[in-house]
Order: sequence, then structure tokens, then C-alpha cells
Amino acid sequence: MLDLQQIANTYAVWVAVLIVVHVICAPFIATAARRKNRSFGSFLVLAILLGPLITGLEVAKLPFDDNDEQAPQNKNPLSIRKFLGL
Repeated sequence: MLDLQQIANTYAVWVAVLIVVHVICAPFIATAARRKNRSFGSFLVLAILLGPLITGLEVAKLPFDDNDEQAPQNKNPLSIRKFLGL
């Protein structure tokens, strides 16, 4: 049977793993928010506090900037704008 110390140690390990995952994922989410003209620092803090899943879904809902060449609407290979250099 597990004693109280083993349960506490297991719990502490799981909490530490979750914190590390939040801290590792947060810069990726904040970078995605910066590409959509939002504050890197604000989304970094939100991703650490709220978790990467909730913040990542919020960033995914944000619209892309019209001038971003990496935006999905600007990546059409058959776009006439590419041929005309616009």
C-alpha cells in the first residue's frame, strides 16, 4: 500500500511536469499571437496562467493580418497578385 509520502511525491512530480509543459508551450503560442499583431507578452502570461490549450484556441480564432504573406489567404499559388508583383 502506498504511504502518504509516496502519494505526495507522485503528486509533486505531476504538478512539476504540468508547469514545465505550460512554460515550454507558452512561447510558441505567444509567437503565433505576435504574427497576428497581438502582444507577445500578454499572450505569454495568459498561456502560462490559463494553460496552452485554452490560450492556443483563442489565438487560433484571431484573424490574420491582411499584409502577412504567410497568412493562408495569401498563400494561394495561383494568385494573380504573385504574378503581378503586388
